[in-house]
Amino acid sequence: MKRQTIMATLAVIAALSANAQNEVDALRYSQISFGGTARYDGMAGAFGALGADFSTLSSNPAGLGLYRKSEITFTPSALNASTSSSYMSTPTGTTYVESASKYSQSWGNAGIVGAWSRHKEPEEGGWQNFNMGFGYNQLADFNNSQSMTGYNYSNASLGNYFANITDGTSVQELNSQTNNPAYAAYNAYLINPTTLGNGANQYVTGMPTGGVLQSNSVTTGGTMGEIVLSFASNYENKLYIGGTIGFDRINYWSNSTYSETALHDSIGGLHSFNMAQNVNTTGQGVNVKLGVIYRVNDWFRVGLAAHSPTQFSMNDQYSTNINSKVAGNDSTLRGSSSGSYNYTLTTPGRIIGSLGFIILKKGLVDIDVEYVDYTTASLSSSDPGVFSTANTAIQNKYQATENIRLGAEWKLVDIFAIRAGLAYYGNPYQSSANIDASRTSMTLGCGLREKYFTLDLAYVMTQYSENYWLYDPTVVAVNPVKNTYTLNSLMLTMGFKF
Repeated sequence: MKRQTIMATLAVIAALSANAQNEVDALRYSQISFGGTARYDGMAGAFGALGADFSTLSSNPAGLGLYRKSEITFTPSALNASTSSSYMSTPTGTTYVESASKYSQSWGNAGIVGAWSRHKEPEEGGWQNFNMGFGYNQLADFNNSQSMTGYNYSNASLGNYFANITDGTSVQELNSQTNNPAYAAYNAYLINPTTLGNGANQYVTGMPTGGVLQSNSVTTGGTMGEIVLSFASNYENKLYIGGTIGFDRINYWSNSTYSETALHDSIGGLHSFNMAQNVNTTGQGVNVKLGVIYRVNDWFRVGLAAHSPTQFSMNDQYSTNINSKVAGNDSTLRGSSSGSYNYTLTTPGRIIGSLGFIILKKGLVDIDVEYVDYTTASLSSSDPGVFSTANTAIQNKYQATENIRLGAEWKLVDIFAIRAGLAYYGNPYQSSANIDASRTSMTLGCGLREKYFTLDLAYVMTQYSENYWLYDPTVVAVNPVKNTYTLNSLMLTMGFKF
């Protein structure tokens, strides 16, 4: 009975947008972007064949081998994330478009590099130096906010969703599942049992027919970052090799408020309800990265890096609170549930190929091409079969894709340079699963580099679109919300060489 209870609970949780443990979350933690120092971000993360920047310890650790001096860097950053959402239409046929935004601050990078030369004279052959790096690079920022409202005339309600999901569960069993959001729905009379179907355990929603006004607002926060321990060396200033052990950490939270109001009240039926859901997710994972850079000549370099999959130990803490009102009655009906769950998430490995060019000792150009297969992500736990549906969805919805980053730097004077970059992150969805959710980032930056001190500034604008469902459309048909995201980031890096 315990395993059945867990599986029934997860079946409900998995399809609710505010909660975790489904294919949506597997993708969220599999999509990483360039982050770290302002110099790296100012060139759109295109540094795979150039090196000598702390961020490369999380992309191509061979770049650590190009350091000639030891260095300390740290990077505060700020993000303004805005979302435009359109969903359904008003009675006059006008589409609702709502906007929401959120401002946040975080650390993009903090780290130290130690560089030790094996020779007093650079002309001596063999292995030239041994370098070690330790610190932190941010991999993803989850801070965002979105709001959506629309009229749904198809008699589709979240109440129908809960009723369909709960069918087959006895009232006695449901009352024992205090960690199940359907338990909260039952106690708030959003769903009610019926004896239809030969006395089978079936449920109907308390919301009347005739359509509902649906509203949903979601605020998310947190980051995914990596503590890196890296080693690299340089052979005759031609071949650079390096490796990183990455200790990744996920800190994610989501607060969601969902409400429905009946367009046509019925005697004894609910007039409206609102549901608040909170989820807090933490995860710790580990991976290995290996990289190589080869200096073909003074102006051309090639780089190659391979990242192992990252296996995370995950924990979700979640709660649901539902308040509902009966038509013609001012009293409030309440239901609540809460729980936690431990599971394992494996995110995809990556392969990155890079070409770097040095122009007249004044400019740098780099292009990185990254391959990642999102179908290799997976969820698992000690309860066999719990994630079979989610893992099937990963295979059916996602695909392999390429991410391309192009960046350039030009010295205006010996100590001051300007930078620009463009990054394209391919669509992770198969064509039938979602709209084109590819991401584009445009970057600008500048930097001051003295003998013992560096100061870099970067601006990054990222845009993409994605469909969002209020609840699982395979359970109850519902149109998607069309979301357009714009992320504006600003970061400042201070570095000290010694």
